[in-house]
Amino acid sequence: MRPCISPVVLALAVLLAQSTPAWAQFSGGDGSQANPYQITALHQLQSIGNHADKHFLLMNDIDASPTLMWSDEGFNPIGPFTGSFNGQGKTIHGLFINRPGTDGVGLFGELGSNSRVTNLKLTSGSVTGKHNVGFLVGINNGGAISGCQTSGPVHGESRVGGLVGRNRSSGTITNSFATGDVSASSFNVGGLAGYNDSGTIVD
Repeated sequence: MRPCISPVVLALAVLLAQSTPAWAQFSGGDGSQANPYQITALHQLQSIGNHADKHFLLMNDIDASPTLMWSDEGFNPIGPFTGSFNGQGKTIHGLFINRPGTDGVGLFGELGSNSRVTNLKLTSGSVTGKHNVGFLVGINNGGAISGCQTSGPVHGESRVGGLVGRNRSSGTITNSFATGDVSASSFNVGGLAGYNDSGTIVD
């Protein structure tokens, strides 16, 4: 049997993160475009969801394999995210998300207008959701994705992609790729994007 962290412990951790000043939750920065928050640890990655309109830099590779033990659902998708995240070519390894009844599932559940995710690698792990499921982004609702790559299985019912589940109008994907098994039990499934809904994909 796979061990899991008690829901009570997780709830306490969320309350602690919400009550801690934002500057103290990260390894540096103030969340502005000029001085983004610095991410150096897995718990900081999860805390992005509490500051989803800010700007972030990934400072080192992150081992996300402990998310396999964060209850049965694993990592909580970030979003709607309207800020920016620059992976700086670093890797997040072993991300686990298991939310088969949830729409908009990925590291970022949803990217909003004018958001940016760049230069990030996701390897190993697995992502499972319902509709609009991707390893990196569940639904790109006007954001810009560039220089990103994923490698790992993605599963859902519909609009399921290796990188992005659904790339909507004004959403862009450039210079990115995905490898790994992708499956949908219903419709709209693709190796890169499950459904390119009038969005733009280049290179």
